Amino acid sequence: MARLDRKITFRRRSSDEDAWGGQSETWSDVATVWASFTPVSDGERWQAGQSAALEMARFQVRYHASLAGVTATDAIQFNGKDWNIIGAKEIGRRKWLEFTGTWNNVDGA
Repeated sequence: MARLDRKITFRRRSSDEDAWGGQSETWSDVATVWASFTPVSDGERWQAGQSAALEMARFQVRYHASLAGVTATDAIQFNGKDWNIIGAKEIGRRKWLEFTGTWNNVDGA
């Protein structure tokens, strides 16, 4: 069983048309749950004079119907960072959900 000792928030992006016909992007919280956190890899690279750190991790949570619809267009907020979801899968029949995410830090931002 996964050790659910980290609190994460799933976030969903939506865009609306503003008064001038442009698009306004907002994020809303879908759910805040306890999860396990497993770093998968990290790396550093130089690109166009910028230092960038890329981290990858897996987050495992108990299955819940509200989370079954989370996709790669959503994000996970964890430890002050917004992680891009790059994979989601069900483990066991409605027992666990596992999300793979990446976080990219360019020049310490």
